[in-house]
Amino acid sequence: MNISITGASGNMMKGSLKLLFNLDSNIKIKILTRNPKAKCIKEWMKEYSSRLEVIVGSVSERSKIEELVKDADYLINAAAIIPPLSDRHPDESLQTNRNAQVTIADTIKYLNPDCALIHISTIATYGNRNYKHPWGRVGDPLMPSLFDYYGSDKLKGERYIVESGLKKWAVIRQTGILYANILMNNINDPLMFHTPLNVPIEWITDTDSAILIRNIIKAEIDGTCPQFWNNIYSLGGGDAMRVTGFDTFQVGFSLMGGNAYSFIRPHWHTIRNFHCFWMYDSDELENMFHFQNDTFEGFFDRVLKEFPIIKLGKLVPKQLITLFVFKRLLRYPNSPMYWLKHNMSDKINAYYGDKDIARNLSREWDKYPLLVNNQNPDTGEALDYNALKEKKNAVLLSHGYDETKGEVTIDDVKNAAEFRGLKVVDTHGITGKIEGDDLHTPLLMKCLSTDDEFTLSPFGLLRAGYGSPYVTEGRAWKEELFNRYPFYNQVWIDSHTESERDRVYKSAV
Repeated sequence: MNISITGASGNMMKGSLKLLFNLDSNIKIKILTRNPKAKCIKEWMKEYSSRLEVIVGSVSERSKIEELVKDADYLINAAAIIPPLSDRHPDESLQTNRNAQVTIADTIKYLNPDCALIHISTIATYGNRNYKHPWGRVGDPLMPSLFDYYGSDKLKGERYIVESGLKKWAVIRQTGILYANILMNNINDPLMFHTPLNVPIEWITDTDSAILIRNIIKAEIDGTCPQFWNNIYSLGGGDAMRVTGFDTFQVGFSLMGGNAYSFIRPHWHTIRNFHCFWMYDSDELENMFHFQNDTFEGFFDRVLKEFPIIKLGKLVPKQLITLFVFKRLLRYPNSPMYWLKHNMSDKINAYYGDKDIARNLSREWDKYPLLVNNQNPDTGEALDYNALKEKKNAVLLSHGYDETKGEVTIDDVKNAAEFRGLKVVDTHGITGKIEGDDLHTPLLMKCLSTDDEFTLSPFGLLRAGYGSPYVTEGRAWKEELFNRYPFYNQVWIDSHTESERDRVYKSAV
C-alpha cells in the first residue's frame, strides 16, 4: 500500500506517520515537505528509511504533486497555511489553501483516478457562532469570518475537491487541535485575543487525530469502511472536549501558576467574527473509527509532563507574567487593542460591531458575563450552561428541506436553493427522486444577489452547505447578503444587528 501525504510535519499528521508505519509492514509512505531537515522527518528517515520517500518542494509545484500522486493508493492532504501566518501572507494562503487543492484534484483525475483522497478541511469554513446556536453540523451555512483568509480559502479549495468528480474522496472538517507546544506558540502572537471568551469550542488533540487517520487506513485494509467515502464529516473530540474560549485559557494558564483571571483582562478579547462550535455530528466519525480517547483536562496534564519547565512559571510573580508575556502582545498589529488604538474601523466593526461596543466592554472580570458562570453573555442574566451543553437540548439550524425523509428530490433542491438565495436554472434532466450519480451531477444555478450563474451539485447544496461563491467565498461583501436569505440569516442575526445590514466590508487584499 502506497500512501502519500501533504502536511506531514503539521500538528495532525506528525503523529500519524509512526502509527501508519507500525500498522502494516507493507505500507510505504511518500511525503511532500518544504523542510526536509525538520526534526520529525530526520527521525522518520532514521527509523523507516526503506519505506519512506521524501519529496522536497511545496504543494504549489505541479511537478511535485504529480510525483506524489502517480503511484499512490491514498493521498492524505493536510497541507495548509494557518493563522497567524495566513493573516500576514494572504497571497500564500490563497496559493496553498485553494489553488494547490485545485492542482491536487486535477492531477488525481488525469494521472491516477483510482487514488483515494482524504482532504483535511476546517471548521473555520462555518464562521462565527455563539451561545444562541452553539451546536453545528455538516450542511450548516458556510460563512467564513471577515479577514479570515484561511477559512475563506480553505472553503474554496474544499469546494473544488467535492465538486470535481473524483472517484473516491472524503472531506474532514476538523476543529481546533490541541498539541503539545500550543502554549508556547500562543504567546508569540496576539491571535489568542481573537478568540471570544464565550465562544463554544469542541477541541480535538493531535493524538486523537493521528489515531483517526491510522484507523481509517486500517479499516481500508480490513475492508470495513465502505460507507466512509464520498462524504463530508465533522472531526472533533466529543463530549469530553466541549468547552468555551474562557475554559481554554483558564485551564491552560493554570499550568503557569495562574489562570485567566490573573493573567489577562476580558476586554482584550473580541466578541465575534471567530469560528468553532460544539459539533453535533462529531460522533459520526467516532462510531466508524473509535478514536476519541483524550479529555480536555487530561490533555493539559500530558503537556505538563512533557514540558515540566512550564512549572517554573509558578515561581514568577503573576504581574510580571502579565506584563512581559501577555500585555506586550497588545502592541502588535494583530491585536484588537492595536486596532482600537489606531482606529482601524473595518476590523473593529467586524470583530465587535462598532467602536463604542469595543470600548465599553468591562475591564473587570466580576462585571464580564461568562457562560461558564451561568451568565447570558449579552445581558448577564442567568443561563444554564450545563443544559446548553447537553446534546439533547441542541437547537439545530434549518437546511431548507426535510432531512428526515431519508431521500431527496429535485423539489428539495429547488426549495433549498431558494432558501440560500439561489435559483435552479437547469436541472440537467433530473426529475423526481435524486440518487446515485445524480447527487453529484452539476446543476446550473443563479445567484439572486448578483445574477451570476455557476454550477453546483445536489450533494454540494444539500449536504456540504455550499451556496453562491459570489456571496460566501469572497474577501469583500455586503453584510446585507447574509441578512437577506433565511439560510444565512438564522445564524447571522445571532451576533449582528439590523443597523449593520447595509455595511460593506473590504479586506486588505
